[in-house]
Amino acid sequence: MFFAAFALVAASCDYQYQLGNSRGISDNALTRQAEPVVAVFKAGDADRAAGELTRFGGSKDEALSFVQLYGLTQIRSVTWTNVSYRNGNTARLVGKADLQSGRTLTLDLDYAKDGGAWAMHSINATAPAEEPAKDKLPDGPAAVAIARTTMDAVLESARRKTMAPLYETSSSVFKSYQSLAQYDANQGGLFELRVHGDPLVGHTPIFTTAPEFMANGMLALRGYYVIGTTRARFAFAYAFEGGEWRLASLLFKPEELPVVKAAVESGR
Repeated sequence: MFFAAFALVAASCDYQYQLGNSRGISDNALTRQAEPVVAVFKAGDADRAAGELTRFGGSKDEALSFVQLYGLTQIRSVTWTNVSYRNGNTARLVGKADLQSGRTLTLDLDYAKDGGAWAMHSINATAPAEEPAKDKLPDGPAAVAIARTTMDAVLESARRKTMAPLYETSSSVFKSYQSLAQYDANQGGLFELRVHGDPLVGHTPIFTTAPEFMANGMLALRGYYVIGTTRARFAFAYAFEGGEWRLASLLFKPEELPVVKAAVESGR
């Protein structure tokens, strides 16, 4: 079907690849078949584009949903970037589509030999994931969510008596300082906390300063949680990795009582 992804399975097969330059790959039998399909997309008629896709399988409604989901009728231009052949019987053509909105798509067109000639049998589109901007400070809800993720990991580490939950959600910067075993050995009393239930249910962090970028470009969140009669102060720093803010360093200091309990258990 037109939306089916195409997977290459490693085997003792004969693969041939042609990679393009900044202008794309040279014109060939595959690109010549692809261009009329792209022309239909560029015409801007979603109904007609959906009709074009139904020849690869699927219903008209499915095709229309596919067109609308990826904005195929907004395609401004396509540069074919590479083509691969497998045993001379199947082929894949890959291109980069620039949309009128400024976004990009990757188009994968799959072909098979039919009576000695190449025939297109599926089209797949993928869009890059929307990532938070590295140079944009998280707003209130986003900052709360980032802090909550870290606090959940801190408390789970205390519960399990291992820094693994925190280590697994941290950045490469955090992991470069010490190994997991070293963090376990130098956890600074965190494992003495007794954690019951979900202490953060119904609680929101109170930020003592607004989220800010430090001189090294890391995001800083500072504040505390009030849980029962315990004030859990924190200062977290985050590095931007893999499209998200991941923990790079932390200070965590529960004050007053060393017992952190769920609100229901504490009666508050």
